[in-house]
Amino acid sequence: MATEEIKANWDSVKVKKYRAIHRWLAYHYGTAVKCENPDCDATNIKRYEWALKPNFQYQYKRENFKQLCCKCHKRMDYKPNYRTGLKKGSIRKARTAVKLTTFDGDILRYNSISEAAKKLNVSNTSIRNNIEGKTRNTKVGIWKELPTKEPNKA
Repeated sequence: MATEEIKANWDSVKVKKYRAIHRWLAYHYGTAVKCENPDCDATNIKRYEWALKPNFQYQYKRENFKQLCCKCHKRMDYKPNYRTGLKKGSIRKARTAVKLTTFDGDILRYNSISEAAKKLNVSNTSIRNNIEGKTRNTKVGIWKELPTKEPNKA
């Protein structure tokens, strides 16, 4: 098995475990209905989530989780060095250069998906779905991700 396949399978297992534990929480304890953060200053809260407490593992244990509003959950998750060293903004993927082959056979290149979407009035999601193979084409053509350039090593 190639390294990419092993990583994809490992990520898939982690995602399945994450979802299974959240389903277990909802089944046994219901959906989250309050924010357990004493410093919460959010108003008009419409949604609450089960959040993994800092320095706890994903396990089938209620004490590893707390109920938070989305605002507090986001604040907690994106503190520096929390959850395997993530830092705020590190979730964002670098810009993905893309190439469009139109139905007329023309080839257009764009520095990012969002740039292409704005210029051609196509949704980012439809471009991403086409690149990932979830759709055969979009209303303007077929998209491909361009390889990222490796920095020159001296």
